[in-house]
Amino acid sequence: MRFVQPHIVTGWGQISVALAFREALRLLYSNQDAPDWFVYLSGSDYPVRAPGDVLRDLEAGGADAYIDHRQVVHPFVPDQNVQYAESSFCSKEWVPLAYGRYVAIPLWVPGFSLARRKRTKIYLGQLRSERVVRWLTPFDGNLRCYGGEAWFTANRRAAKVLLADSETNRKLHKHFARKFIPDEALYHTILCNQPGLRVAPMNYRYIDWSGGTHHPKLLGMEDLPRIFESGAHFARKFDLDSGQQVFDAIDEAVNRAVAGARVG
Repeated sequence: MRFVQPHIVTGWGQISVALAFREALRLLYSNQDAPDWFVYLSGSDYPVRAPGDVLRDLEAGGADAYIDHRQVVHPFVPDQNVQYAESSFCSKEWVPLAYGRYVAIPLWVPGFSLARRKRTKIYLGQLRSERVVRWLTPFDGNLRCYGGEAWFTANRRAAKVLLADSETNRKLHKHFARKFIPDEALYHTILCNQPGLRVAPMNYRYIDWSGGTHHPKLLGMEDLPRIFESGAHFARKFDLDSGQQVFDAIDEAVNRAVAGARVG
């Protein structure tokens, strides 16, 4: 087991998360025995498929990266033929939200806080004009913004793209360093703009957004049939304090699949 040294202190929604991931990826691929595939996980992900099945899915899928993504555009016109999910990255509201978060130009003016007795900034709104965006951001018409779920799986070819010290990567890291929750767009934008890289718009994660909130449902025993039927490699989120019964049931199912593959 290896760790990034010196370590990087991260904060939720900050560029430090993406920087820590990049250094961990650099460390992983610094050895000649680096893996063919890597998986970007959180502490809330749990494996729900046998390792052999996971590798077969990845190879058979023909992609270099499996990452949930969609182009972040303005204006966004919902497709009448698509049944959008609620409160998720597939909702009608997410693309406009992401455009304001990652592409639009925020307008701030100097101000003064009487309560805090110090200078501050006053937020006036956003500029969404395509002409202004092309001038003041990396998104000049050739480079496009993409976003979605942060968690993904990719191969060494995709890792090389993410780690490249290219002008595009430097521009994007500088741009997203000032944005909120950049890991929901930075990786997607780098990978989806790379010519010749095969990027699949799915990430083999089972996530239930049916709760109608900005957070996915905590999964329990009643969700296991749908999890296994989904073909997902990992599921999230679980209650880490009270989910041991669920984890035991998943482990048992995965172990049976592994044993069955050995017999076959």
